[in-house]
Amino acid sequence: MRGFLKHLKGGGIIADTAGPLQVILAIGGTRAALATVECDRYPYHVVTSADDIGAVGCSGETVAEKTAFLEGLREMTHEALVADSLLYHAQQERSRLPLYFVRAETDGSHSASELARGRAIKNLMVCAKNAMSAARNLGKHVALDAVFVDFSLEDVSGDAVDYRDGMLAIFDEISAKFSEIGLGTPRFFTFFECGVLDYLPPNVLEGQWELSWSHAQHDLVFVAPIMLQWLYAEVF
Repeated sequence: MRGFLKHLKGGGIIADTAGPLQVILAIGGTRAALATVECDRYPYHVVTSADDIGAVGCSGETVAEKTAFLEGLREMTHEALVADSLLYHAQQERSRLPLYFVRAETDGSHSASELARGRAIKNLMVCAKNAMSAARNLGKHVALDAVFVDFSLEDVSGDAVDYRDGMLAIFDEISAKFSEIGLGTPRFFTFFECGVLDYLPPNVLEGQWELSWSHAQHDLVFVAPIMLQWLYAEVF
């Protein structure tokens, strides 16, 4: 049996779960803000800040609002779909269904180094603090599962090393700021870009290879399902 709750002063109906508030965050460029109207299979288990912005965030246009309340999603971002899949697998294994907090913050940066000091980083910090405040309201602690960094084709620096260094600057900034507020050092996920309609700037591809073997002390995972599918087809 599942229970549900709602704070008397604000927010929406959410699942009353055991365990921590699981947090999946993202930062990136325009494509990181893409969302689908596909229905969430677990609408009360995948939530975000009750600021009437939704899972996509402020897109760098406004300053994120501070709030300790939670609400359900109106759309499904990549991070929301990840949480939905994790919940599905937990249900299949007859495990407890956690409560997931998701949010993607983006802006119009033209290079990774610009993203590292742009509005999206500032709004991501507000979002992280909102998650911690919401967890305290619920008598929970926060478990930071992942931070997705979705930024590749948006980078127009034209230099592979500049791209790598810009991505490392993003990791450095987020790690330092999250450690300051007690969230700890995150595990980062990023996508190995396969291009769009046969187009991929060489600096981005080379920069990702540079980043794949030279990511300093950061815990970095590259997600590359399309390339792995191609490799499987070539080998087998």
